[in-house]
Amino acid sequence: MVACTIDCNITDFWSVNFLHKRFGISSIYLHIILMSREKALETIIVLAFVLLLIYLWRDIEWLIFVSAGLLILPIISKKATILVSKVWHGFSNYFGIFMNHIIIFIIFYLFLFPLSQLQKLSGKNQILKKKNSVTYFHKRNHLFSLRDIERPW
Repeated sequence: MVACTIDCNITDFWSVNFLHKRFGISSIYLHIILMSREKALETIIVLAFVLLLIYLWRDIEWLIFVSAGLLILPIISKKATILVSKVWHGFSNYFGIFMNHIIIFIIFYLFLFPLSQLQKLSGKNQILKKKNSVTYFHKRNHLFSLRDIERPW
């Protein structure tokens, strides 16, 4: 099997060209394509367990039936089990990419931007303070030797 890294399609269940162009995804995750039955069974068991935990927390009765259906699915069909697992892994992959952007946005605008504005207002911004000279560049008249290359730090 050959997997390219740019403008590839996973023809089994969806096209990822849009996500390549929008989010800069440059690789296809082969663990989704070459998913084994054991990995698919693990995914189904975890999904059923999470649904049962949500049932215990929120007391939503239909979640028991969905969980039981997920646990019966591997007995009925291997292909359906792998399909459900592929869909779940694909969803979680792209959801993770989307959430990374949201988390970075929240951190920047709730913490870093107000902190920078407070530093700017208080006059404690060390980056904007310049000394009497025009530049921070310092001339260093140094003759480099072999010892400088052997121990650069």
